[in-house]
Amino acid sequence: DDMQLRSVRMETAAEVARATTSMLGLDELLPRSVELIRDRFHYYYVGIFLMDDANAWAVLRAGTGDPGRRMLANEHKLHRESDSMIGLCVKSAAPQIALDVVEETIRFVNPLLPNTRSEMALPLVSRGVVIGAMTIQSDEVSAFTRDDITTLQTMADQLANAIQNARLYATSQDSIHELQRLQQNFALDSWRDYVGEKDIIGFNYDLNQVSPLMPFDQLDTNEFLEDTGMMMNRGVEGGDGAILRHSLNIRGKPVGMMSFEEPAMVVEWSEDQVVVLDAVRTQLELALENRLLIDRSQHALQEAQQRESELEFLQEISALLNATNDIADSCGDLMTRIRVFTPINQLTMVTYDGQTDTLTLLAGQGKVMGVYKALSYSATFNASGFGWVVQSSAVVIEDDIRITPRFLEDTPLAVQGVLARILLPLKLGARTMGILELGSAQVGAFSRPGVLPILQQVGAQAASAMERGNLLSVAQSNAEESQTLYEITRQLAEATDAPEILRAIYAHAFPDINALAEIGVFVTDPETGVAQSWLETVASFDNRDALNPLQPGFRVRVSEVPELKLLGTQHQFVCEDIRNDERIDDGMQLAFAEQNIRSFIVMELATGVAASERIGLFLIKFSNPYSPSDQDIRLYTTIADQAAVVLSNRQLFQEAESRVQRQSTAVDLANLTTALSDRNSLLNESVSFIQRRFGLHFAGIFMLDELGQWAVLQAGTGEIGDRLLLMGYRSQVDGQSLIAQCVREGRRIIALDVEAEMALNENPLLPETRSMLVFPLVSRGQTNG
Repeated sequence: DDMQLRSVRMETAAEVARATTSMLGLDELLPRSVELIRDRFHYYYVGIFLMDDANAWAVLRAGTGDPGRRMLANEHKLHRESDSMIGLCVKSAAPQIALDVVEETIRFVNPLLPNTRSEMALPLVSRGVVIGAMTIQSDEVSAFTRDDITTLQTMADQLANAIQNARLYATSQDSIHELQRLQQNFALDSWRDYVGEKDIIGFNYDLNQVSPLMPFDQLDTNEFLEDTGMMMNRGVEGGDGAILRHSLNIRGKPVGMMSFEEPAMVVEWSEDQVVVLDAVRTQLELALENRLLIDRSQHALQEAQQRESELEFLQEISALLNATNDIADSCGDLMTRIRVFTPINQLTMVTYDGQTDTLTLLAGQGKVMGVYKALSYSATFNASGFGWVVQSSAVVIEDDIRITPRFLEDTPLAVQGVLARILLPLKLGARTMGILELGSAQVGAFSRPGVLPILQQVGAQAASAMERGNLLSVAQSNAEESQTLYEITRQLAEATDAPEILRAIYAHAFPDINALAEIGVFVTDPETGVAQSWLETVASFDNRDALNPLQPGFRVRVSEVPELKLLGTQHQFVCEDIRNDERIDDGMQLAFAEQNIRSFIVMELATGVAASERIGLFLIKFSNPYSPSDQDIRLYTTIADQAAVVLSNRQLFQEAESRVQRQSTAVDLANLTTALSDRNSLLNESVSFIQRRFGLHFAGIFMLDELGQWAVLQAGTGEIGDRLLLMGYRSQVDGQSLIAQCVREGRRIIALDVEAEMALNENPLLPETRSMLVFPLVSRGQTNG
């Protein structure tokens, strides 16, 4: 019995092996395998589960007997995490055996298999992956021996490999079918394209002559396009004639037909006629497919040659634009090269400023440049094609601007011979830099297939060249700006006074501009000692004599300087046109107009940020409206900072010199007064010494008379002093003169502008006096003069 049982196992294993190698379809392989195992081993039930795509469920794919059919109908499946022998088997990839199911705790009790007494679940493993499990159930307790388990596991392994091979075969078949379908579709699409390019779609022969069939000929093609076989009709007396027709197929799909017809006749088509038709059809199909392949090959060759020509064209454009630093200078060469690719008679390049939302005509070639200049494209452009391109970031193609004019420039362009045009946005990333416009005298020149992508490539290269030129221009401008600043800084460092500083600035900053430049410094009020009370003009320069410069030495209270009010806490103030600047009130406008000033720039001169570190103002005034560039403002600001440092150093040096001079003057005057014993000599030498040492217009000494009612001139400098002494010039102490005020109050009197003082020293011999300083002569607490 053991020998016989072992023989059965071996025969069954061999039969399963033959089945797995001969069957490639799972629908045939799996049912055959479970039936074979159940019948040979006399088991109660055998089933095969396969894992789903998510590897979560074991789905029954084959089962024996009526229970198997019913479970398949119910789509029976078990989760890999379920309390079942199948779930544990696929999860652990190990056999699960229950020799007595009554004692088994982890098992799915199937109501369709009530007689199961022992059960075994074997994993189906292929290439190291569990793809499912096989359940074997017996109606006997302890039905499985060690040899049974070994034999069945071997068959399970063979079956797993067969299942995986069947799946791979099914996948390959699907790929083959998909490839065949794609080949059919490609052939049909190629055929439709081929026929669409032809003026003749077939031929008709009526035994007398061959006549072509045109695309507009009415043919009922629906019937034969739905059938890939032969249609035979013997005809009807007095009705439709006989016809023998067969579709013409390429790759199994109908693309045409061939027919023999006998109008108004009944014909019994013979087998020879059918054979002839089929033979001719076969040869014709082969010829058509060959013709299609030859045509497609020629078409592909032409396209390759076209692509090569386009590539050479783009390489020439790239070489041209890469070699230029200024794309405007290359517009002529660019137009010549583009004309080889497509017929154009106009090329225009426009730049776009996103900050001001304006276009500027950069360069162009053709007759219509005057049109764009007349339309003022540097101003608003919303109604132009250029504006539309900027706003939409899209290409504009006009096939015939005479028929469908869209923009304000279309009609003038048509008059100049431009009938079709294309406008390409020149973009780098999301930034629009400008527009490239091409015009042609040929209608529809830019709608030809393949033209737009090539011209878009040209536009991209033009945008890159434009950006490269802009960067180079900025670099050159920065270099020139640095050189200018270097020269100014060097000359400022060598300057000895404010006028020299201003001349150095003017030579580099305003060589060609009609402008007036002034430097004013803050000075302390000599009367009150309050710092920065006055603004004194220390230098002014006008290169065209169009404005009225202030003379050096002119002082004005800071509260009366309109430019200082506008500056406020800022470091600079720019007014491009006083007539259109809302910040300039009517009073200021009138004051500026009286000085012939139309625009101005005010720069703070400061060595730091504190108010005490402000030393003055740098003013630039223009007789015409002036819009400085960002580079101009940077230059002026740097100049102002450099000038402030130089002026501050000069002020410190001058203060030191002045301090030394004052000390020297005091010593010299003391030596002079002690050396002279004669009163008149002492007075005369003293006023001469003071006038000479301080560079004054006049110096004089007044002494009170015995009654203290008059201050009488005792000594005066120059010819004027001599004349005044001869006149006996004196000033009444209770009068309104500055001398009388000084004597009465016993304090110094300062008049920085005598014309503005209420009390004037009415001296007809000193009409040029502009400022006056009067000191009391005090001895032992008493004012003597």
